[in-house]
Amino acid sequence: MKKIFTCYWTRKVGILFFVVVLLMMAGMVGVGLLNAQKGSKPEQQEQEHPEQKQSVQKQVSVAEAEELPRFKSDTAPEDCLICNGGKETLFTWYFGQENVGFISLNTFRLSCVEINRYDDHKKLIEEPVKGSSSHIMSTGNDGFMSYVSEDPNRGYAHASLTFNNDEVLDLKKAGKFLCTDCLNRVMSKSWSDEPYGIGVIDFKTKDIRLLEPDITAFIFNDYYVSCDLREKRGEDSSAEMDLLIFYCPERYKK
Repeated sequence: MKKIFTCYWTRKVGILFFVVVLLMMAGMVGVGLLNAQKGSKPEQQEQEHPEQKQSVQKQVSVAEAEELPRFKSDTAPEDCLICNGGKETLFTWYFGQENVGFISLNTFRLSCVEINRYDDHKKLIEEPVKGSSSHIMSTGNDGFMSYVSEDPNRGYAHASLTFNNDEVLDLKKAGKFLCTDCLNRVMSKSWSDEPYGIGVIDFKTKDIRLLEPDITAFIFNDYYVSCDLREKRGEDSSAEMDLLIFYCPERYKK
């Protein structure tokens, strides 16, 4: 009986010892797995960081590319005829008036369209005038030529333009008169990549809207401009355009 009890106890102790060993081994394996997982997280983070940095760098480079001006000029803002108010030019007389004019960006020669009349003190004349007035102007050096007929009483004007050398816009020449910001602002309003070298300038706002071959009409601040491009008389002939300009400010303001 004693032998049987001793054998039974020895077997029981052996089983318990075996179970304890298994539990210890399982615990060691579990701790090893946890350490392995903890050790792998920094590696994953280290692998993710370069990708995140590259993504941020790409976003910054795209933003910088969008901010870069498309057209560049060497003219400083203080020398720009728009920014400095046309210093030492005829623009100082016209700027501030509620009128428009035709302007060559190649030469900055000007032809005024006087729908609203002003006296010698730049004060608006609010009186009727008899009939209408007409004038012809050539900008010289084979630049554009204009014929303008105005009716101040009814607030509109008719004009005919012969483009000559100003049929083609020379951005380098335009950059001599405009700073980078003004040059890009003018070009951003064009629908085509190849507008004419002549535009309409609003003397009150100093905005310039270039004329284009495929644009037949546009609203320009307080003006409606209708454009009719004539057919060329020959291959070597210059482009010609007839325009109707209506002074039509908003009747009801918010």
